[in-house]
Amino acid sequence: MNRRVLIAAGSMILLAGVFFFLPNQPEYKSVRTSGNNISFEEDSLHFIQLLTKGQEIYALRDKLESVQKSLVYFDSALVIAERLNNLQMKAAAHFYIGNVYNAWNGQPEKTIEHYQRTFDLYKQIPRQEARDYYLKYILAHAYDKAHDTLKCTEILNEVYESLNFTPEDVKMKLGFMAEYAWISANIGNYLLSEKFLDRHVDRKSIQNDPQNNNYLDHYYITRAKIDILGKKRVRSPYTDSIELSIGEHLSNFDKQYYFNSLSNLYLASKEYKKAFETRNKEIALSEKINSGEITNLLQKNQLSKQLNDTIKENQIIDYKLKIKNLWLLISGFLILLLLVSFRLFQIQKNRKQIKKETQMKTLFTKQLFKAIEDERKRIATDLHDGIGNELGAMKHLSAAPVEQWNTKIDSIIEEIRTISRNLHPVMFDRIGLKITLEQLVERVQYHQNFMLTTEIDYTTSLGSDVELQVYRIIQEAVTNIIKHANAIAGKITITENDRIVFVEIKDNGKGFNMKDILENGKSFGLLNIIERSRAIGGQAIIKSDNSGTLITIEIFK
Repeated sequence: MNRRVLIAAGSMILLAGVFFFLPNQPEYKSVRTSGNNISFEEDSLHFIQLLTKGQEIYALRDKLESVQKSLVYFDSALVIAERLNNLQMKAAAHFYIGNVYNAWNGQPEKTIEHYQRTFDLYKQIPRQEARDYYLKYILAHAYDKAHDTLKCTEILNEVYESLNFTPEDVKMKLGFMAEYAWISANIGNYLLSEKFLDRHVDRKSIQNDPQNNNYLDHYYITRAKIDILGKKRVRSPYTDSIELSIGEHLSNFDKQYYFNSLSNLYLASKEYKKAFETRNKEIALSEKINSGEITNLLQKNQLSKQLNDTIKENQIIDYKLKIKNLWLLISGFLILLLLVSFRLFQIQKNRKQIKKETQMKTLFTKQLFKAIEDERKRIATDLHDGIGNELGAMKHLSAAPVEQWNTKIDSIIEEIRTISRNLHPVMFDRIGLKITLEQLVERVQYHQNFMLTTEIDYTTSLGSDVELQVYRIIQEAVTNIIKHANAIAGKITITENDRIVFVEIKDNGKGFNMKDILENGKSFGLLNIIERSRAIGGQAIIKSDNSGTLITIEIFK
């Protein structure tokens, strides 16, 4: 048996849990159906041979024919595993069937189905943390390819939290950990992606896997996406590393993905010439792959016939099993019904969540337009009732003393300054965020029966436009405290590290129910804070109870 087959067989043995040496055997193309008294040892040997042959064919996955043909062997292996009712064998068969659909990329729901089945079966086997983390990784990747961002995010967050409590010796075994960051970047969660890399990934330990798991290449792609798409940088040094990674060791499908990623990154960084050249390479490779599939159409028809023959043979075995094990099938049907019901419930829940978010955005837009009109009315009233009346009164002071004229002029100047300050902080571009916030605190202390303090450890690192939005967010939060919180005191805190600026506004007021506020249509202030945070590449987290409210904003530099 050649080296490739030995490697594949070793992988199968590890997953299936069948620990014995396999001699050379002729090629098997379907499950044997004759003889009901086949021993467990013979069935186990046949099972391993089918998985080994399927994996050998699957390794040639540049051709769609190879991917489809390997499915015949893995399906046949699954029938044996079901007949023997062996958990490890069933888990291994489902795992490799999931790999086929994942490479095929035509039915993502099938990929998820078989990977989920693998995960469920392994739950019944003594737990191994490294194995469980790998299964969660392939599940998250499958949900990403199926564009189920909510489910993918749920798995990623669960893994990130559990890693904080995972022993270091277990983490050292997880060579695929950078893949979690790669998937996070694929769904646009660049903050979580960078957290994975910084806290749980050792760059020196990342290498491309000999079995074509391109962990190091994916690390370069992830870092480039964080730099260009997450932090809005003009250039990333990791794009050069991606270009150098495209070589003969990659499959055509991998090359196509790398070209697509590069062209999108070049486009985002406004390197239009490189983006155009890379996209042309991607299109040329896609045409090459498609032409190969058309050339192999007759072979695929023959494969389809072979697959149908195998299905008929398997149906005979299934029919005999149904007669002997009717109660097991009924139980399986009930479990399947429960799973389908649960999945439908999840889909319905996700739709409601999407509908709710859409309604919130619509409500925010309406309230924003109303706020603009209210602000215009307020300015018009201030000009008419304040400055207008003062100027009208000056008409009757022609013979008045100079002191009375000066008093009126000073009053008009102060009124104009008040209107200007409400529209835009005075001298903000020159004095910066810190001093402007201190002026805001002084005004609040002077006009309100409310103690407001600051703790600011921040240098000018965000830029004037972003700092102005931060000031508006804090101004909105302070206004909400004064109007609604019945608080005695509040505090504004700004700190930073090399990558992120942290802003906190907290009070000791009566608090509120976040869900009720968002649903009753009176949440413009909160929505304003959330949307402004998103606009500057940050994330707002609002927590509130009867002991007060805490608003935390994290902003990439």
